[in-house]
Formats: sequence, C-alpha cells, structure tokens
Amino acid sequence: MNDLAKVYHYPTRVNDAWTIRLPSHRAIQYMRPEGGGKWEPERLAAMHDTIKPPDVVYDIGAEQGDMSGLLASWAFSGAVVAIEPNPWVWPCIKAIFDENDLTPPAATYVGFVGSKPTTPTNPDGIRRGFFRGWPDCATGVIDPAAGFAHMAQEQDRVPTTTVDALVAKTGLAPNVLTMDVEGSEWFVLKGAARTLAVHRPTVFVSVHEEFLRDFYGQSPTDVLHLMDKAGYDATHLATDHEAHYRFDPR
Repeated sequence: MNDLAKVYHYPTRVNDAWTIRLPSHRAIQYMRPEGGGKWEPERLAAMHDTIKPPDVVYDIGAEQGDMSGLLASWAFSGAVVAIEPNPWVWPCIKAIFDENDLTPPAATYVGFVGSKPTTPTNPDGIRRGFFRGWPDCATGVIDPAAGFAHMAQEQDRVPTTTVDALVAKTGLAPNVLTMDVEGSEWFVLKGAARTLAVHRPTVFVSVHEEFLRDFYGQSPTDVLHLMDKAGYDATHLATDHEAHYRFDPR
C-alpha cells in the first residue's frame, strides 16, 4: 500500500463491478478504507444498465476522467462527447483513455455548458472551446493537484456553450446525457431544450442542492419541474453528497 503512490497507473476495481486503470492519485481514492471502492454505486449501476453499444453519450463535467473512461468502455463502438471547463485536468482524462485503450472522444469542449453561449477573453493563451478529438491542453503533464482549486482563476476565462449548440456542431445526437455540474443543473437543461424535445435522450443528473440554493437561488424542485415540462419522468436513484436522478422520456 505504501508503494501505491509510486505507481503511475493502477488497475482499480470500482464498485466491485468494473476494473479500470487509473493514475495513482485517482486509484488511491478507491483504495482508502473510507471509500471502500464504492463510488456513487446506484448512479453508476443505472448508467451501466442503460448505455449500450453504439450509444452516443455526453459527459458534462468530466472532472478528471474516471467516469468518462467508464462511459467509453460501456458505449464501446459508440461515441463520447466529453465536456470539462478546467484545462489542467485534461491530461489526466487523456491518460485514462490511453491507458485503457479506449476510443478517444468524438468531440471535446473545454468550457462550461449553460443556457446561453458566452465568449470571454483568453488572457493566458490556452485554447478553450470546441475540439474534434482531444483539446490542445490534453497533451500536458498530469497534475495530481488539479481540481476545483484551479477553477477560481478560470471563471472569467472559460467560454460557455449549450447542449443544443454542441449537438448541432458535432452532428451527434445523444442517447444518454449525464451531468455533474456543481449547481448549474437547471441552466444546462435549459440549454438542452431542443435536444430533449427532438432526440429524447435518457438523462442522469446529480443535483447539488446546496450549490443550487447558495449560488443560483434555486432548488431541486426547479430541476424536477423543468424536466416534467419537457416530458420526462424522474427516478430518484440515491442521495449522498448530492441527489442522483434518472430522467426517462414519457
């Protein structure tokens, strides 16, 4: 166990169901006694049972790529569109795909997804926005410390698009949308109105009640109401540090 931090990639058992090779700083998360190898088990099990080849999956809020890698392995001959605003974590995402011999994402977006597009200035020279395949920032060195701490300096540099705009640009209609977006769930779904109406994907949403309330003055009820009006039925999967829902078109 003391040598684990020295291992660059490590075969990691997730939820006693799937093995994926992860960089050591991510593998450790599943090895610690408090984690017990479990990670949002109800949410992951529901997604695994839903995603079938050759589904197209939009992963909104890819973070460091653990979930994106699993999604790509389940979609297999399908396509993953990965979205993550933090440029510093993209090398980790790419390493997970490379290490597990996964087909690279069909498209990526370095930015936020919301209800309307924005194009801020880019003072640091990092290319953000839409890419076919890997973004430029994915070719860097993995930084185990990259995460939310970096995002405080990113807020005014990161562009925003909508799900509807991404579907139009990629030409890929999603079978599954999954999002973990730290309180902006309502805005992401608002910007997916046409996608929900026309393509009717299954939608997995992790609802952050505290962030919804404190940052946006909203509640989980607002998210549920929006999806009900869009013609979707909600299933509450579980609640841990956030509430996990599955939405199926009626």
